[in-house]
Amino acid sequence: MSNRQEGDQAGRRSGQDEEAPESGPEDAHDLPAPRTDRTPEDVVRTVLSALATNDDPFEDAGIRTAFAFAAPGYRDRAGGSLADFEDHLSGPIRRALIDHQEADRGRLRVDGDTAEEKVVVVDGDGDETTYEFSVQRQSDGKYEGCWMVTGIELVYVGVAPNHQHMPVVDFDGTEVKCREGEVLRDVLLRASGVSPYNSMARYANCNGQGLCGTCTVEVVDGEVTEKTAQEKRRLRLPPHDETESSGYRLSCQARVLSDLVVRKHGGMWGQHVEEYAKGTEEDTDADPIRVTDEEYRGEVDADVEEAADPGDEELDLSERAHGLLDDAREMLQSDDDEE
Repeated sequence: MSNRQEGDQAGRRSGQDEEAPESGPEDAHDLPAPRTDRTPEDVVRTVLSALATNDDPFEDAGIRTAFAFAAPGYRDRAGGSLADFEDHLSGPIRRALIDHQEADRGRLRVDGDTAEEKVVVVDGDGDETTYEFSVQRQSDGKYEGCWMVTGIELVYVGVAPNHQHMPVVDFDGTEVKCREGEVLRDVLLRASGVSPYNSMARYANCNGQGLCGTCTVEVVDGEVTEKTAQEKRRLRLPPHDETESSGYRLSCQARVLSDLVVRKHGGMWGQHVEEYAKGTEEDTDADPIRVTDEEYRGEVDADVEEAADPGDEELDLSERAHGLLDDAREMLQSDDDEE
């Protein structure tokens, strides 16, 4: 099946094959099918296992199983019929899935009623191809309550060593994927709706140089790189004064080595642990900023932008932050001179 030519595919869809009943082989009734008790992990595993032995117990049984687990919308996008779905999976993009020799599954990410999982398959020639399976729990119709595949997309052709090792950082309940070895601060800045900085530190910081200490977070769970000398010096300074065993880290100095759970505590430097634990932190910047009708229409002018600038109170805080940053530089320079 993996070496089937386009002419063979066309032949299947002509002549007597077009007259074949849709119910297919009698053995098809024994193939796996969607059920409300199947998990998304089970769905991906079942489809992969079927495609790996595509012609068992009869020709194209694996593709028929994949079609059974394909959501109605996915079937429609592929053309609607089983024959269309066969062409869809047997084409140049997805043919590596058919009769693959092994599959290396990544970490399945579930978000409510949707899930995604990257899989590297190895074909008979030893070549590797990475796909992303999208799975969704159906909300109505015949398959209501069943997890079904909504897409199989090509991600990478060739060796993809990090496909299953892309860590996920849980930052105050918001999850963001990254590559192993990425700077934690850069990862947190990509997270939607949160920030490694509190208050005006978002606008007044050392830009990841390890000087101001305002990007400090607590690594609750997971593995990051060891503290750099710069990080150790800064965390010895007020208001942190942390011990070597503390989970407090400068996110600009730590690199991600595994899945992480990270918290940002209250205060300018994230030093108020009790505020996070009691949920009493107040941050005026946390109020949602709504898009105006004018913005939707693209009618924002200079006057509007000027009115959005920080007020005097915020500017005073910015000046304070810069002053503290200068003090930190002086103290670190003093430590360097003493060493």
